[in-house]
Amino acid sequence: MNVYRIQDKDGRGPWKPGFSHKWVEDRDDLDNLPPWYVEFGPIHTRAYTWESVGSACRTVEQLRRWFTRSEYGTLIRHGYQAVKMDASRILAASDIQCVFTRSNKPLNCDFEKFDLYESGKIAHLEASIDFCGTSDIDAINGTSLSDLTSVLGYEF
Repeated sequence: MNVYRIQDKDGRGPWKPGFSHKWVEDRDDLDNLPPWYVEFGPIHTRAYTWESVGSACRTVEQLRRWFTRSEYGTLIRHGYQAVKMDASRILAASDIQCVFTRSNKPLNCDFEKFDLYESGKIAHLEASIDFCGTSDIDAINGTSLSDLTSVLGYEF
């Protein structure tokens, strides 16, 4: 099943200490958007050790409740992007969000970027090479020298 979220190149969402004040606008509905740990409690403890856990929305419409058009634009400028990814399990869900798992797969790979407000703005998530699920040799064999240069940070 697919879930939708906003994240950076590391798979981290934008709700984090010291950063939220840079993009969250003063809105009347923020009290209606509790963090997952307030709404569901310690649901993440139900995940298996081989699973990655994240919060997301089950629909694009739900995701738009969390992020206004202008907030999304700010997040894009900070390197975040709306993504769609496959979830292994939904641990908890409500009308506004869900907590999901991915088996043997981190949140920063195997996702599809999309434009949340169809404004033509899709950020480049510096993950130009997807090393998830491949060996280093397979990844390098299928990669151009210029791609390796940009990922590794030095020239050959």
